[in-house]
Amino acid sequence: MVRIPDEDEHRRRWAALPVSDRREVMRAINRGVALDDRPRAALAVGVARRQQRFWQRAWLIGPLVSLIFLGQGVTAFLANAAIAVLILGGMSLFWYRRAARAEQANLEVLGLRTGDPDAKAASATAAPPGDVPDRAGTPHAANPPKPPRRKRR
Repeated sequence: MVRIPDEDEHRRRWAALPVSDRREVMRAINRGVALDDRPRAALAVGVARRQQRFWQRAWLIGPLVSLIFLGQGVTAFLANAAIAVLILGGMSLFWYRRAARAEQANLEVLGLRTGDPDAKAASATAAPPGDVPDRAGTPHAANPPKPPRRKRR
């Protein structure tokens, strides 16, 4: 069963990938397409989500860049801030949509649900169709949750 790794596992698996495979994953995300390999598709979902978090706020860099022109007057500052926000806002929208499209496509490769609004939250714990967890269908009192694992350092 392939699942979407948590942050620590994602970092470890990403570092273990050869550079050529990392480039292939990044190229697929930047193009908004899915990968055929399920383990790399799981990594691509994590990378696409990280890119979406970045591009949600990247347009805010525009006003910060325009601070360079603050000494030239308020008009120059406001004009440069507006231009920078428009340019970075357009770039952010473009790359955010590509990352979201890549995330959805790779979730479909993994066989996880993508239609509901809670797909991001549910995808971390959902199993692909046909893979039934061994604890499914039992009441919580009869089968308590497993304690969290301790991290090795």
